[in-house]
Order: sequence, then C-alpha cells, then structure tokens
Amino acid sequence: MLKSKFPSPLSTVDISFFESSYIFSCQDTL
Repeated sequence: MLKSKFPSPLSTVDISFFESSYIFSCQDTL
C-alpha cells in the first residue's frame, strides 16, 4: 500500500521502518 507511493530506489528497510512506525502510531492513538 505505502510502498507504491515511494520510488523504487528507496531502501526497503526504510519503508518497513516507516510502516512499522505508522502502525505503532495508529495503535497508540486507539
């Protein structure tokens, strides 16, 4: 989902970290 918004040259590790942080933030808000 979020990966499609980023260019391919971007590191997948950064994307995974961003997704994890985003999910963690969502859960923390609930």
